[in-house]
Amino acid sequence: MRTAHWASLGAAFVMLFAACAPPLTTQSSTATSGASAPAPTVPAAAQGDALAGAQSKYYAAAKTEPTLVLYGIGPTQLFTPVLDVFTRHFPGVKAEGVEQRGRETREKVLTEVKSRNVVASLALSGFTTQNELRAADVVEPYVSTQTQEMYPELVAPGGWASPLYLTINSIAINTNLVPPADEPKSWKDVLDPKWKGKLALDDRRGSGPGGNVLIGAELLFGQDFTRELAAQNLTLNTDSGPLWLGLVRGEYAMYLSAVDSQAVDNRRQGAPVKYLKPQEGIAPSPISMALIKGAPAPNAAKLFMEWAMSEEGQNTLAKQGFAPVRKGIKAAEPESDLEGVKLMPNQNSPDADKYLGDINARTKRWSDLFFP
Repeated sequence: MRTAHWASLGAAFVMLFAACAPPLTTQSSTATSGASAPAPTVPAAAQGDALAGAQSKYYAAAKTEPTLVLYGIGPTQLFTPVLDVFTRHFPGVKAEGVEQRGRETREKVLTEVKSRNVVASLALSGFTTQNELRAADVVEPYVSTQTQEMYPELVAPGGWASPLYLTINSIAINTNLVPPADEPKSWKDVLDPKWKGKLALDDRRGSGPGGNVLIGAELLFGQDFTRELAAQNLTLNTDSGPLWLGLVRGEYAMYLSAVDSQAVDNRRQGAPVKYLKPQEGIAPSPISMALIKGAPAPNAAKLFMEWAMSEEGQNTLAKQGFAPVRKGIKAAEPESDLEGVKLMPNQNSPDADKYLGDINARTKRWSDLFFP
């Protein structure tokens, strides 16, 4: 059983991506250590020049291209306003997003490239999907000068994936069913028998939010945690929409792998929900952008990538409830704020496979536990 965890964002990012292909840099930052985020390393004028340069290079051509389609945008209600700000900044450029999970993005992109009928120009996803797309040779590298302004642990060498925002997986509760005194302080608190039949989790097989949470918990507490959790008779679903709906309706008390931006969206709509970050930490998952081969709107895609990494783009994302990945940009919503928050270990932590088994082994083990 592993008991190590991380108090700072930089250290956790190093562990998070150390084993990923492509390998990431191993410099650290202090965004969650209690200290102020590092000051930008490039003067403000130069930062503005980077976006101005992209506009000069891509904008005219982008206006002549078909609609820029982005796969995997996350919650539509939150990301559509981001696209609205982008298209207002660049009149004449059209953009729309498709909300779907990484595996859906992967399958669609693979099919479209193979059939030479590419619809989307950008794939937004976690690094597992990005690495699969790269391995399948269906994405093209794009290197931005603004990557030096991102947390370095999130930047893939060669431009195979450009950072966009950080996704947090943690516990959302229905405040009508979980009084303050009963709010879980530790991940182990959800194993209390009083919560049997009152918990929900994203389908944890393979990758995704449910798997991220279980991996972190098993590395902290051992595989007994998952065996005890399975005995709690969880509600499981591969789609987060029904899980949020069930939580809001009070069909269960806690959603254990909830995404921070979706928690923001539900709270803003007046739902009786609260987002918690247990003392052992949360499960992080960075979302990045990749340019698809044969993209129908390549110039608009590059323009969006540059804008999304700029101060304006990152501040826009932050205001919508996403956790920013550019140094010096603070999260606007408490659910997405990582100040002082620990990050749980993950599948790329040292010796993770030794404790968890590889993805196929743990998927079978979890399937046997949750679907005996």
